[in-house]
Amino acid sequence: SKKPIVLIDQIDAPIIESISYNNSGTNNTVLFLKNILHRFLNDNLYIERVYITASSVMLSDVLLSDIKDIKYFPFLHDHSLVDYHGFTESEVRKLFEIQHISDRLDDAKKWYDGYKNLKDGTKVFSIAIIHFLKSNRVKSYWVLSGSLPNLQNIFVAPEIHAEMINLVRHKTITIKKINNITIDHLICFQHFIHSPLTIQCENISDLFFQYLCDNGYLHIIKTIGDSLTLTIPNSEIAHEILHNLYTAKLKSKQFKFNLVEDWALTNALESLRVKNANVTLP
Repeated sequence: SKKPIVLIDQIDAPIIESISYNNSGTNNTVLFLKNILHRFLNDNLYIERVYITASSVMLSDVLLSDIKDIKYFPFLHDHSLVDYHGFTESEVRKLFEIQHISDRLDDAKKWYDGYKNLKDGTKVFSIAIIHFLKSNRVKSYWVLSGSLPNLQNIFVAPEIHAEMINLVRHKTITIKKINNITIDHLICFQHFIHSPLTIQCENISDLFFQYLCDNGYLHIIKTIGDSLTLTIPNSEIAHEILHNLYTAKLKSKQFKFNLVEDWALTNALESLRVKNANVTLP
């Protein structure tokens, strides 16, 4: 006689795949999922509650915009479940003690920490720390699962490239959060990430950086209204971004780098090489 509790994992995965691989049916995919969710979740008297996970806040907003009585608990935002997202620094220290590798903690912190709880400033580590504990080796773990296709192509776009250069130089950038995201936003975003030099949409740069933030490439350090201040969270992700910036420079025939910028980018990339696990940001 009890009503079931339903778990739905990665609700936005079909949309991410469709956008990433430039499928022509993204619009139909979104409409199909919205129709299923609307029929299943709204006024369904036969379920107790539903827990849904998603990789991207902006994609889940599109899917769940018509759903009644829904509560969001975004990663690192101020809400009742924030203490249960990721691993805190004290938890990581304890795990390193259990594994008898406390001497490697500083190396791991340089490479994998950087996310902070907006509620109280507590540092949070990603799942990459678990892979480090298993192998005791500094390498890119998170980016192997979180990597987005075509980053080096997108970084060729001048407005994106300039902001990414600021980020790898330890500067912050500020964007305007796009609220009430629609299917039209997603279609424009899809076209942009596959043809960044030819597609122009309103607020497309803000939308792109918002998506990077949703996927963990960037981290929000301050919010004022709809204004978001972003930074690169750690060396693991900085290494991935620098690699794509450098690849974009080598591949691009349309974009010219000046000597100062080229020198800074090359040396920043070199300084991120992993040598005896002594990893620092440039």
